[in-house]
Amino acid sequence: MAFGAASFLANASRGLPEVTPGARCELSRALLQKSAAVNASLTPHARQADMIASCALRAVLHEAAATEKPGLVCADTAGVHTDMDIQTMIASAVSLYPYFRDVADIGRDTAGLEARAVFPLLRGEGREAERAMFAVTCGVNTHKGLIFSMGLFCAAAGRLLAADEKLSAASLCGTASSFVEGIVARDFCRLRELAGKGEAECVERAEQALGRALTAGEWIYLRFGVTGVRGEAERGFPLLPQAVAALRGWLEEGDYNAALVNTLLFLMKNNADTNLLWRGGPEGLALVQKGADRVLEHRGMLTKKGREGLALLRELCLSRRLSPGGSADMLSLALFIHMVEREGAVP
Repeated sequence: MAFGAASFLANASRGLPEVTPGARCELSRALLQKSAAVNASLTPHARQADMIASCALRAVLHEAAATEKPGLVCADTAGVHTDMDIQTMIASAVSLYPYFRDVADIGRDTAGLEARAVFPLLRGEGREAERAMFAVTCGVNTHKGLIFSMGLFCAAAGRLLAADEKLSAASLCGTASSFVEGIVARDFCRLRELAGKGEAECVERAEQALGRALTAGEWIYLRFGVTGVRGEAERGFPLLPQAVAALRGWLEEGDYNAALVNTLLFLMKNNADTNLLWRGGPEGLALVQKGADRVLEHRGMLTKKGREGLALLRELCLSRRLSPGGSADMLSLALFIHMVEREGAVP
């Protein structure tokens, strides 16, 4: 790579990552320049949406750039991935900036509606965001799960600010959850009925009945009964407030990259990561959870023993092709909450 993690993080914090030339990066740069030009003529409400979207974009970029993450794309490695690298992640993240703004606007504009009435609008925007993502990544799924979860949080921030309510981990998680009440039953109960009984045959029966291939989330639900990000959202993202608190505690140690990686390890330890289930089944998930726990026992990246344990965990993920993408998405959400809570409090 032609740029280091430290310089990339510094530039990303200003919303203008400097990256090597290439078609994807040129598109990313053009989108950022366009958003900067538009910002000068924004109304106060539009600037609020811009603030929310900027926090979301920076959170996603910072997560991607953090180095020494087990199995994941970092600023200096593609991890276990052969179809994406840091440039792919940057292009994908920046392509989602208009979506983050749009759903923040929807959250504000629908503040007078019941929360459950908002989600169909968000889901429609999410499908458009997926198309934008696939267009800049040449069909690679970089942020599909995050489109769902970060969309909920951007809309939640817009809704809360419209009501002059304080942005906090509790209020954001609660409002985001209110949009998707009943989503697990709506999306999965009918699927279970179509699939019937029998582990070996249930996926095939469900796909025949639906006339399409199952998504990763649907497959994992039928095979392992794990509801993934839908279940996390409906339950109010119970792990996120703890992750935000952990992030802020690690940030006090003064090493930004270490704070991000240690927070990721906390999430890997406690999250039933569906990406790990997809790639390694329950055994792979358990191995990574135990490995993250061992690293954190030695304060993660802040001690020699912790760094040695992290190196072993990276080797484990590489050897088994395990990538904790669900936990990475949760880290992005924790960063977003950390950022937007502070910036949203400014008059």
